[in-house]
Amino acid sequence: MALRYGTPSYYEYRGLWKSSPADADVTPAEYQEVYLAFSKWLDDRIADWDPLAKMPPCYFIGDFTYDRTQQMQFYDFGALTPQFVRSLQLLLQRREYVQWRIALGPGRPEDIIIVYPHAICASHELAPQSVDTVISETSERLVERDAQRELERQSRLDQLRPLLPEAYGRARASDRPILFKTEVNADGREGTVRMWILHPRNEGLLQVDGYSNSPRAYLCETQYVLPDGILLETSRDMPHNGLFLAAWEFEQTSDRVFTMERAGCVTKFEY
Repeated sequence: MALRYGTPSYYEYRGLWKSSPADADVTPAEYQEVYLAFSKWLDDRIADWDPLAKMPPCYFIGDFTYDRTQQMQFYDFGALTPQFVRSLQLLLQRREYVQWRIALGPGRPEDIIIVYPHAICASHELAPQSVDTVISETSERLVERDAQRELERQSRLDQLRPLLPEAYGRARASDRPILFKTEVNADGREGTVRMWILHPRNEGLLQVDGYSNSPRAYLCETQYVLPDGILLETSRDMPHNGLFLAAWEFEQTSDRVFTMERAGCVTKFEY
C-alpha cells in the first residue's frame, strides 16, 4: 500500500501515512500505548466538561490503522469546537507525539477533519484564518444531521409502539425471529427495505455473518422491549423480561424476496 507524507486531507491521501520518510514503521504496541495515553488525556477533559454525563461526547476508537493515525468518533458533535480541535493539536505538538495525527468525524469524507501537529485539514489544508469557521460549520452541520436522524428514528418507533405488546407475546412463544413490520424505503433512499425483528434470546443469533443468499444488510437500530411496549435504549442493562428488537436495512432485490439462514433454519420473507 502506498505511503503518503506531509499533511494530506482526507481527499488527498490514499493508503498509509507518515509524517516523513524517515519515520520508523509503527508497531501495534506503540499504537496501543498512544491510544491509552490519548484516551486518558480525553477522559480528564471530559470530566471537566460534564462529570454527570452518562456517555462521553467523543472517544478514541483505538483500531490499529498500520500508521500513526488515531481516530476519534463523536456521540455529540456539539463537542467539535475550534477550541477542542486546537487542544488536540497542542497534544500532537508534544515531543513524543509529533509523528502522529488525529482524524475526527464520521464516514463522509467532506465531514472529516484531520489534525496534524502544525496543520488542520478538511477537504483541503485550511488557512489559519479559516480554521475556526470551517470547524464550526462542520459541527453545526453534523449536529443538525443527527437531530434530523433522531426525529426520523422516533417517528418510526412511534409507528411501532402499537404493535409491540402482540409481537412480544409471539416472540416469547417462538425460538425464531419474528418479523412484525416492514418499511420499504423508510429512510427515503432507493433500493432498501427495513425489517424489524423481535427476538427472545440475544443479539448473537442475529448477526449478519453467515446469512446466505441475502443482499447486503446493515443493523441500523437496536432497542430492548418490555411486555407493556416500553422501549429501552440498548446502552442500558437488559432486564430479565426484555426482548431484543433489531432494525435491519437490506439492499432491495429484483424479486423482492430475500433469505436468511440462522442456526440451521432458513426463513424467507417477501415484501
